[in-house]
Amino acid sequence: MQAIITKYIGPSNTKGARIKAIASAGSVTISYDHNQDHDEPFRAGAQALCAKFGWEFNHCNGGLPDGSMVWVQLPKKRGA
Repeated sequence: MQAIITKYIGPSNTKGARIKAIASAGSVTISYDHNQDHDEPFRAGAQALCAKFGWEFNHCNGGLPDGSMVWVQLPKKRGA
C-alpha cells in the first residue's frame, strides 16, 4: 500500500493550474477544475494516479499543513 500526496500547482505563463498526485510508484499531473468544490480536484488527482497503476480507489484523505492532501487506502473488510 502506498500513500498518495496531492498538491496544487498554480498557473504559470504557459500552463494553467494543476494538481499533481505523487506516490512511491510515480506521479501524474492533471488540470485543476475550478468548477469543482475544493477537495474534488485533489480527489480527481488521486483517482487518476490509481487509474494509471491499476489500483482500486478506496481511499480516505486528510489535509497537510502546506495545503496538500494525503490519501491512504482503506483496508478491505475481512470475509468480503
